[in-house]
Amino acid sequence: MTLARKNFETDVLIVGGGAAATMAAFECAEAGVRVIQATKGRATSGTTTVARGGFAAAMGKDDSPEQHLAEVLEHGGELINPELAAVWTADIVEVVNDMRRWGAEFILDDNGELDLKIFPGHSHARAVHHFDTTGNMVTKALSKKLRADNRIEKHSLTSIVDLVKDGPRVTGAWGVDYKTGTLVAYAAKEVILCTGGGSGLFYVNDNPPQVTGDGYVLGFRAGAPLLGIEMIDFQAMCCSPEELFGFAPHPTGFINAGAVFRNQEGEEFLKRYYPDTAEQSTRAEVILAMAREIHAGRAGLTGGIFMDATQVPKETILKQIPHVYKTCLHRGIDISETPLEVAPGSHTWLGGLEIDIDGKTPVAGLWAAGETAGGIHGGNRIGGSALSASL
Repeated sequence: MTLARKNFETDVLIVGGGAAATMAAFECAEAGVRVIQATKGRATSGTTTVARGGFAAAMGKDDSPEQHLAEVLEHGGELINPELAAVWTADIVEVVNDMRRWGAEFILDDNGELDLKIFPGHSHARAVHHFDTTGNMVTKALSKKLRADNRIEKHSLTSIVDLVKDGPRVTGAWGVDYKTGTLVAYAAKEVILCTGGGSGLFYVNDNPPQVTGDGYVLGFRAGAPLLGIEMIDFQAMCCSPEELFGFAPHPTGFINAGAVFRNQEGEEFLKRYYPDTAEQSTRAEVILAMAREIHAGRAGLTGGIFMDATQVPKETILKQIPHVYKTCLHRGIDISETPLEVAPGSHTWLGGLEIDIDGKTPVAGLWAAGETAGGIHGGNRIGGSALSASL
């Protein structure tokens, strides 16, 4: 069997279709270099769409990037590269301003200012949001701008299989356009890997099926070191009913609304593990306590823990997590009357390819960004960090 082949030549090849890849494409276009964005799906896509409650940026009058940075470092288990985190927490402020100019529909308060949420681990309300569909809103804003930018050559439904090297330098990549069944080969002066994480490799996850750790493998094969690849951020995801399996019901939104976690015996068990913070503990602490309860035999019939919002006023639920409420109701569960059974599932990966503050890996011609890059989150991240760092 012989497959047709197409050859392409460009200054920069970007592999990936999420927020990090699309932002990189915008930067390349503004710099006046030729750029191709190759995506397994259609840009903008990837895990950007699964972000729910908001992302962190020091936009408040009494807040600062320095305070944001201090709290990121406090929770990262001393594994964060502080220079990378400093660039992120400073630059994300201007990114939010850019996105507002691009038409991003962040929710505003009664005074016309950004309606900022506070997440566990943060001292200030600093999460910009669109209720519980922030990722969808960001995706729409980026997609609209991307479609209108003819300087960016877009190759959708293209899976990159491996990078190409000439001696120590990455000089391109090859893959398959699976829409047409054509082999594609790219010659590029620089390659940027922005393929997201690897959550699709886990049985319980909330990522699109194409998010399978490609960038980690591509970069490692080319000689780029991996940092903290064992560090994975788990989140509470539905394990019952089958129609909701893998759905991430935005537990931070549940908690902010006043929900609690219960085991099979009805105990609010987080009070036993963390008496001072209970549901306001960090996500990593909540997930660890959930796992301990499950392994101790105090799980529900399908192996999960119950996220209970039945004591929360319905109007609060409809304001804080309207998309989650409608999604569950469409599948026969009214979360104002029935607790959701949830279990730990893979949400984001915290490690990745080693980069410097410009995004360069130690391999000449190879760059990485977003969830594909390591050193930004360390061993743990506070809420609102994944999409924030990717942007």
